Amino acid sequence: MLLTAIDIGVDLDRTVEQKKNYESLVQTLQLRTQIEPMITVKLSNKKAGSPFQILNERDPVWAIYFNVEQDYAYENDLESINKDLDYIPCISGLQESRRVKIPYFKATGQDQNSMIKKHQ
Repeated sequence: MLLTAIDIGVDLDRTVEQKKNYESLVQTLQLRTQIEPMITVKLSNKKAGSPFQILNERDPVWAIYFNVEQDYAYENDLESINKDLDYIPCISGLQESRRVKIPYFKATGQDQNSMIKKHQ
């Protein structure tokens, strides 16, 4: 699953800008193996497990749940996959929290606003 504080919209209801953000993430994830996106949902930071320190518990977070073609590509090296997501340009200023100030997907460091994690 990919979590992000950047607005990527939800299935069947995306603006052009949200679609561009979503496509950037999917294309980056597919650098390692083909993925099959299953569903994209909007949650609160708290409901997502409070993954982002820059947000309060009510701020929005988007989740892409997906399957992968080759399990080994995502099995043990989530740190490298998160590095793949660092500094990918995005369109900000949509429906995300005002606390997200940088126009990049950032999956490491202090201003982290995106991450890959295993869905339990």
